[in-house]
Amino acid sequence: MPFVTEELWQRLPAPKDTERKASIMICDYPSAIENWSNEKVESEMDTVLATVKCMRALRAGLLEEQKNERLPAFALCENNVTSEIVKSHELEIRTLANLSSLEVVSKGQHAAPPGSSVETVNENLKVYLEVDGAINTEAEQEKIRNKIGELQKQKEKLQKMMSVSTYEEKVPANIKEDNANKLAKILQEFDFFEKESARLAAETSNSGNQ
Repeated sequence: MPFVTEELWQRLPAPKDTERKASIMICDYPSAIENWSNEKVESEMDTVLATVKCMRALRAGLLEEQKNERLPAFALCENNVTSEIVKSHELEIRTLANLSSLEVVSKGQHAAPPGSSVETVNENLKVYLEVDGAINTEAEQEKIRNKIGELQKQKEKLQKMMSVSTYEEKVPANIKEDNANKLAKILQEFDFFEKESARLAAETSNSGNQ
């Protein structure tokens, strides 16, 4: 949009004690200022944006009449660092994801609200949207089955690599430690989604009996 850019350039006030060029078209291209970079803030914003994206993805699966309704949400955090990031940016997440509330739940306090849909943000964060009867149980179960299938493949691939006869003596200690941590994470995720599948099945059964 060169014409709009030029118009904005002409209207912006010039900094004091500087001589501004007549047109933005003949200005030097801006260069990065290293002192303005902040990896911690960038990482936090990546988490915030990924959380909002997951919340919107959950909302997209709702019934038509609830797509624009503000709904309560829950964030399940695996550690204190993630918990603090979500808490400190709660307003931004609620606003951008169109939520009525956002409750942060730490590991060990997890109790999925009935009738909720889950999405994984990253290995340390999962989000739930309470959809008040609008959840598509079959679609949710299919999503969980696919996730369990992916985790099963990852687990089998990693276990096969770790079971090679020369693994212990030839693989560096730091790589073995990384692989052990990866396997532990995979097993943890596997257990989580199996419990989610059981929760949904129980809710469906209870709903059918009422």
